[in-house]
Amino acid sequence: MISEKYIIELQPVPWKRGVDALRRGEDFALLPPYKNVQGRSFIWPYSEPLHEEVIQAFCNPNSSLLKIENTEYPLKPINVGINAGYLLFDQALNTAMEQNKIKIWENKDTLSNILKLAKNRIDCYINDKWAILSGIKALKQSHPFVNLSQLQQDRIIFKRTAHIGYLKAPSEKFPFKDDFIKEMDAALKLVFERRTQIDSDDK
Repeated sequence: MISEKYIIELQPVPWKRGVDALRRGEDFALLPPYKNVQGRSFIWPYSEPLHEEVIQAFCNPNSSLLKIENTEYPLKPINVGINAGYLLFDQALNTAMEQNKIKIWENKDTLSNILKLAKNRIDCYINDKWAILSGIKALKQSHPFVNLSQLQQDRIIFKRTAHIGYLKAPSEKFPFKDDFIKEMDAALKLVFERRTQIDSDDK
């Protein structure tokens, strides 16, 4: 039986403001940071994983980032679309960018990037895998005459899990911290077990 002794209030805030509030010890927890123990020493512990984000490239035929670190310098760089302000690269892609093997194009959002990819205005697009798949589904409905069938899943850049991140520093303001974390992790485990069971039953 999961405890019902806590009432949780979620407050939407800009990401940087949320991080700063936790750093200053003003808030109890932040949802949903990725694990960054060295970079955010003021957060500990992290909850059970809430979601795994897969950052992946989707490309047109004849374009690929799979072996970019092993390829010779191309006649022209591969045009890669990203959402404005979100450069989600690993070391190999950063090096490839410095070597002019790839050229970055920032577009305002996921749908804009997918549309440019479908129209061959960019060669690849990098973002969260599920955001891209969701965007492709939405574009099929809003732009039924745009051919999206040629888009191919390509290089996986990295994977990371999202969590509830709790304020590390001991605080008289949150004396319930340890008990709350224990109860929340138990609740999350139960939710994920039920979801796994539902997914299994649907197969």
